[in-house]
Amino acid sequence: MSGILSQMQNIGRVESSGIELGMQHALYSSLTVGGNYTYTKIKNKSGSTNRVTDMPKHKVLLHGQWQPIEPLSLLLQAEYNSERFASNTVELAGFTLLNAKANYQFAPNWQWSLGVNNLTDKNYALAEGFPAAGRSWFTNLYYKF
Repeated sequence: MSGILSQMQNIGRVESSGIELGMQHALYSSLTVGGNYTYTKIKNKSGSTNRVTDMPKHKVLLHGQWQPIEPLSLLLQAEYNSERFASNTVELAGFTLLNAKANYQFAPNWQWSLGVNNLTDKNYALAEGFPAAGRSWFTNLYYKF
């Protein structure tokens, strides 16, 4: 057997701090835009050189919703995640995703949605060796009671 073996464990102490800012604003009665930004600072307080994993330092989410006619709304969302460590030695690249969705309210309690996630078919991973889904289409039917 060859190669380097390692194991990550939840031991020791970690200090995390940061800030999250968000806003949403109706530009017109039919157009709303918004977003939020999260900055996270993480420090290993155990005196070890082990890295804290699965936490991007920067995350940005922008969204817009347009309602051209009463039963129809169109949503666009962009999400950015900075790089993150997957293990003590592997750093995953940052990525940006673009998602879109249309909602149609065809009865008081019924809504139909059609959308696409990862519109640009960006290759990215949240864990080493496990790539996230590429472009994916979906449709949903909701009933609110």
